[in-house]
Amino acid sequence: ASLLASPSRVAAALGGRRRGGRRAGDGALPRLELAASALGEAPRAGWLRQDNRGAHAEPGLDEARHRGAVGELVPAPPGDHERQVHARSDVLVVPDVQLHQGFKSENTPVKAVEWRLIVLESFAGVPGFMAAMFRHFRSLRSLQRDYGWIHTLLEEAENERMHLLVCMKMFKASYVTRILVVSAQVFMTPWLAALYVVHPSAVHRFVGYLEETACLTYANIIHQVETPGTPLHKAWSDLPAPKLAIAYWKLPQDAMWVDALKCMFADESNHRDVNHTFATMASDDPNPFVEKHRQNAVHAWRLEAEGRTTDIGCHKTLTTKSPEEVADAGSDAPLRERA
Repeated sequence: ASLLASPSRVAAALGGRRRGGRRAGDGALPRLELAASALGEAPRAGWLRQDNRGAHAEPGLDEARHRGAVGELVPAPPGDHERQVHARSDVLVVPDVQLHQGFKSENTPVKAVEWRLIVLESFAGVPGFMAAMFRHFRSLRSLQRDYGWIHTLLEEAENERMHLLVCMKMFKASYVTRILVVSAQVFMTPWLAALYVVHPSAVHRFVGYLEETACLTYANIIHQVETPGTPLHKAWSDLPAPKLAIAYWKLPQDAMWVDALKCMFADESNHRDVNHTFATMASDDPNPFVEKHRQNAVHAWRLEAEGRTTDIGCHKTLTTKSPEEVADAGSDAPLRERA
């Protein structure tokens, strides 16, 4: 499959196919322009994977500022009924879930945060794999291409699973939590599967807002870890990152647990943008993230070959180090490639 570098190339590819007796390019360009605009925002919280051996997340300053007002969901645009319904459901459901988890935006108990991360990541790993399975089987039944969606969806599911495994290196799940995780899979998977058969874009929109909740959660947790006097600062500020996180995100050996949390934050930001983009597209539109996957893989391979590690930047601003800062610190950490 050819790599998709621009909306114009995607539109040209669409122009050669027909859906229901009409050219697929007719009416597809607005969707692709919207997808391209979302893709243009994605580098602010990049996501780099290299098979199962490593990854690289790039939290950006724009993302940190955008999430500065923790607790505010991204408003749905006026007139967009579907997004407004999902946004209002989040406003109603998320506070109730937080209440049952003991999670609050200030001075959150450490156990409540641990429980929330386990539940959140175990839930978030379900939709991507389920959607990839449906698209895989549909491609086999129809004897047609999938146009690149399966890889992105499987990568999302694998990334969420790795988040869960990294968290499990830092704290343990109780029997009650394990029962809840199993129960969630039993009830959540059939419900999402049934909805994906009827209305795939609704599932992607739902997942987009679920990832939005994850972004707010991680932004809040990171803020508390870096704020002296909070329970999370006392418990987590001096914890080193687990070896699994260091290997997966290619972090320096002296990386801290909060650095791993920032990588998870960046990953969730990417999942949010990807799913909101997929929700605006027809199911047989080409995946606009194919070129991004290629660039990320090349960068990961370069880090591997040169023995370098991820530049996690400033702990406070999430920005990358300037050449002067790298020279002063005597560090050989690379400057991240900017979009």
